[in-house]
Formats: sequence, C-alpha cells, structure tokens
Amino acid sequence: MLPAAYLDALPGSFPVIHRRLDTAAAFAADGAILITAALSLSLWWNRPRIPTR
Repeated sequence: MLPAAYLDALPGSFPVIHRRLDTAAAFAADGAILITAALSLSLWWNRPRIPTR
C-alpha cells in the first residue's frame, strides 16, 4: 500500500482517554537509586588505601 492509502484507512476521529497516573512511586525509586549510587561512590572513593611497594 502507498502511504496515502494508509492515511485513508485511518478513522476520522480518535477517542481521548484520560487516565490518572501515579508518578510518585517512580520518583521515589529514582531517588533511592541516586542515593544508593552516591553513598556507594562516596564509600569507594574514601576507602582506606594500603600503600603498595
């Protein structure tokens, strides 16, 4: 089919669906991941280093 034929096959109107979406859980999870990464990197960068000879 040609591109114009695809457009002709589309319906004339589209239904609009309103849905409530809770984004707080996603932000909380992202924050927990960032805090864990920051804590892990802080502990790794400030680890005691044993001098090597």
